[in-house]
Amino acid sequence: MLAFLKKSECVGLYFIDIDLNADMNGLELAVKIRKHDPRGYIVFITTHDEMAPLTFKLKVEAMDFILKDEPDQFEKKICSCLEAAHTNYYRHLQAGNRALVIKDGPDSILMNQDDILFITCGYNSHTIVIYTWNGVRRLSGTLKEIKTRLNRFFCYCSRSAIINIKNMEIYLPGERKVRMKNGAFCDVSFRMAGEIQRRIKELGLYS
Repeated sequence: MLAFLKKSECVGLYFIDIDLNADMNGLELAVKIRKHDPRGYIVFITTHDEMAPLTFKLKVEAMDFILKDEPDQFEKKICSCLEAAHTNYYRHLQAGNRALVIKDGPDSILMNQDDILFITCGYNSHTIVIYTWNGVRRLSGTLKEIKTRLNRFFCYCSRSAIINIKNMEIYLPGERKVRMKNGAFCDVSFRMAGEIQRRIKELGLYS
């Protein structure tokens, strides 16, 4: 998990047992998690509720302690933590104009716009592919529709792709391409070349 956190930019929700039967206990693991994920949500599942004050001393900021010896409350408390973490995370994203909620059938997907690298058309005109730091999502929708819900850092680079300029590494005007921070390239159409340069200057990026 720690190896993953070193490469990830996600905000996580962690359910940790204090007794890990390993070289470190759950409190020590939580301290390491905090170094990589300062805004993450940590929940301890344990029989050691007397150790709760120690989390303040270690500045772990645990969301909750779920006791193993209260099995009838176990599922309810886990669901409560999931709902609270989701609500708090959504409010945080909203405050920074970074929340993006997408309907996927009967479900809704909450995404951090800062995690999005670029978005392209899918295999037909009614699907899109969202490329993020953490993977790829294929969803129903159109670029035109999703563009209306993206913040000011997103712009078209062609008719079939929208890029997040915050996650762009460099613009190559001679080749009419942009290289994203994950190493992927996106073509820039002749019509959008001027717009890309204007947006870079307007946002004060890559000067």
